[in-house]
Amino acid sequence: MVGFHELYERHWRDVYRFALFLSGNPTHAEDLASDTFVRAWTARGSIRESTVRAYLLTITRNLWRDMKRRESRLVPLEDADAPSVEASGDAVVDLGWTERQLELVPSGDRAALLLHGHG
Repeated sequence: MVGFHELYERHWRDVYRFALFLSGNPTHAEDLASDTFVRAWTARGSIRESTVRAYLLTITRNLWRDMKRRESRLVPLEDADAPSVEASGDAVVDLGWTERQLELVPSGDRAALLLHGHG
């Protein structure tokens, strides 16, 4: 079996790139990659050299899934400033108006605007 340091050096870039692909966030990707190697370290006796890359990427994927599950379980606390049901209905109407207005913007400008708004 290859030493753990060599295993890390050989595979950390692939693990990080995969984590970045999954999360879309460099900070989350670093955390996922680090956690992957911590998990691999604790199981290092059971890792088969022929499947180590697949094993590491599977750990990364499972950690990402766990992270997404935790995020989906987070329920925001009720806020006194939260919009009422009526205000939520108005937001839907405003969203429709906004979508129609975006259609009037030239496609290149619209893409830049949407990218800016998404970030």
